[in-house]
Amino acid sequence: MSSQAGDKAGILFDGKGDFLFVMGALAEDGGDSSLYVVHQRKTEGGDDGGIVLDEATAEIASVGKTPYAIKVSSIQQVGATLKNIKIGKDGSVAGKNFGGVIHEVMVYSKKLSVSDHK
Repeated sequence: MSSQAGDKAGILFDGKGDFLFVMGALAEDGGDSSLYVVHQRKTEGGDDGGIVLDEATAEIASVGKTPYAIKVSSIQQVGATLKNIKIGKDGSVAGKNFGGVIHEVMVYSKKLSVSDHK
């Protein structure tokens, strides 16, 4: 199985407990932030509800264990510190392992508007 989207490489999570942990604050205290993750599952795997990305106050969870096409998911925060990001699982509980590919994670130190997406 390839962990690529077109000619772009990604990080393959097997759904068996592997994860990436970014410790500390990534955005200023009490500031706005936007976090986007590009992900997909090419084959069945991981836990139902596996965590694609987990942050101290929000998370992006996958649905089921079945394959799905590339998608972009986001977390928009207002007045919160973006910190302790976990990619591939929920860092505080057993299970919820993501099985799939993370192609890109983008962090912005502001809440993006609709016009910013264009």
